[in-house]
Amino acid sequence: MALCVLAALILIWRVVPHGRNGSPRTRHGHTANPLTGLRDLALNGTRENFGLGPGASPTQPFVVVTDWGEAEGATTVVAVADGSASVYRSDGGGSMGGGQAHPEIHAAALKAIEAASAVQPSMQRTSEYPPAGPGNVSFYLVTDAGVFTATAAQDDLNANRGPYAPLAAAMRDIEAEYKKAERR
Repeated sequence: MALCVLAALILIWRVVPHGRNGSPRTRHGHTANPLTGLRDLALNGTRENFGLGPGASPTQPFVVVTDWGEAEGATTVVAVADGSASVYRSDGGGSMGGGQAHPEIHAAALKAIEAASAVQPSMQRTSEYPPAGPGNVSFYLVTDAGVFTATAAQDDLNANRGPYAPLAAAMRDIEAEYKKAERR
């Protein structure tokens, strides 16, 4: 799985136009984040793409993508049903591959998938995946039946209010486990 993610990152880096200094650019000359392409791969992935077997039901999530909108940018946390997890930042930073190397990250990813399964029935189906705006958190659950979404206010989630608070906490645990692993 880690090799697939690395190959995808290299492919995205090659496909995205680059400026003179080597940084990725959009068609309009603005700097692009190549990790956005990895977010899109997760949102458009299939069980087969991720090497996963069939789910228990068509609406069982196998990927969770959570965007935390901040005034200074966004953080995207991805969990996959095989225990893979990634953290992408709008500034271009991020962490990948920890789910294979660190049992704590692996367990946190699986916990997030479980939390997503609990809230999936309350979410709306979507085919558009905008990132969260400042002060909000957007959740996207990828299933065989399509992608489901919900948005919540960060203040509510931080205060453990609302039906998506356990999922938000599980996704933040992934980020926290990456930080612990980086300190080791």
